[in-house]
Amino acid sequence: MNSGNIRLSEKEIIKILFNFIKDNFNNFGHRKKKGERKWWHNHNYGIKMGKRGDSWAPFVEACFIMEGERCGFGKGKDKIGHSYTHPNITNFLKIFNITYDNSNKYDNYLDIDLSWRTKDKLILALEHSEDPDRYSKKITTADKQLDAIFQELDKLKNVCSLFKIIVSRPHIRDQDNGDYDSVIKFFKKEIEFYLTQTVPPSDENWIIILIAPGTDMKKADARTEIKFHSYKWKIDKLIEVEGIYSFEVKMDNGENVIIV
Repeated sequence: MNSGNIRLSEKEIIKILFNFIKDNFNNFGHRKKKGERKWWHNHNYGIKMGKRGDSWAPFVEACFIMEGERCGFGKGKDKIGHSYTHPNITNFLKIFNITYDNSNKYDNYLDIDLSWRTKDKLILALEHSEDPDRYSKKITTADKQLDAIFQELDKLKNVCSLFKIIVSRPHIRDQDNGDYDSVIKFFKKEIEFYLTQTVPPSDENWIIILIAPGTDMKKADARTEIKFHSYKWKIDKLIEVEGIYSFEVKMDNGENVIIV
């Protein structure tokens, strides 16, 4: 792939993100907080240097910054857009010996989290959404997350791009009893219904990637899979993208979560 000869598919885009996260999962440093059971929303890259983080923004957005540059974007008239200067992305990219400087290299294009574009068209528009909508009046974190995702869907509906991508990691609900597959089904159903309210044009490629463990882990030697639940829009519904996108992780004696 290169910016002068764009050849992408939904499956290729999903594999780009999956392979990047699988290859770098251990570097991201998931582990339990002392005295707590949480590990899925606890990693090395917080907003402040040396502080733990809970969002995968540096993971997801760094992936498409690096892949965009590999494909020839970020040079001349072929641009990479990035909407914020994230200290956690700067810190994460240091492990690749990459100096990230949003002010000089990337522009805030239409306030989209991450974009690739040529002189003539927008190729890829990505929104990464994990945080609950702070203004939502709904009770549960998962419902508030959905409201935030709906806002990102609305944003992407208003731009013209070959590929439109939403990536999220749903928070588990009490009724899921530690089984993330249940909340994934809930999110998929709600996002699908929301999209049907304004059917996307047939020439747009919508991709929804929901990432979660299979089950929660609470003690050393526990294992689970990190699953990419990946969907594309077809006519009037979300259908699963073919392929198995998962890898196994375990919690070691130091309560670090590492790939098996």
